[in-house]
Amino acid sequence: MERFNKRIQQDVFLLRLQQVVTWTELLMKDVSRDGWGNRTIFRKTNPFIDGVRAFQLQEEGVIWSRDIWDEDFILRVLVEVLPARESVQPASWEDIIQKGRIVAHETCTTVVDGASEEQSGWYVDLYDLPPVDTWIYLTPQTRTAYPTLYCWVPTIFEEAMQTAMDVHVLDSYEWVDIAELLPDYL
Repeated sequence: MERFNKRIQQDVFLLRLQQVVTWTELLMKDVSRDGWGNRTIFRKTNPFIDGVRAFQLQEEGVIWSRDIWDEDFILRVLVEVLPARESVQPASWEDIIQKGRIVAHETCTTVVDGASEEQSGWYVDLYDLPPVDTWIYLTPQTRTAYPTLYCWVPTIFEEAMQTAMDVHVLDSYEWVDIAELLPDYL
């Protein structure tokens, strides 16, 4: 899928990736494995955007407070969730390689049919967005590509993410090779 915008600032991406790997491990550690819910485990950080929480977790799923097709809104949410991770010990390169994968998602490519949400066990939401505590980086929209949101998927959730990818009719997800994204750090 060459339509994805893969232009990233490698140093910024790597630091955020190192932080999110540790951050998600801490979130999983705080809850017994029996208590993990695909809908809730990585939706702990819920920033205020213009005085309102970015989303609400309800029985029917994640309800966003604003239009998620607004690139600025997704960027603002990402910027607001990052500070919570700054105090964690960045993961090592080995941890990154062993403990999960990176998924790229075109944020404005969805049919809002709930198929990916349901099939993933609510790991992704109605708008096909992975949980906010896994977000790493957002590339801007270009003439040939919608904004691309990069997210960390811990190994134990890869199957849920793959299921979402398999049923998504618009093919808005792609597993990304870390070597392709971060060639300067190999």
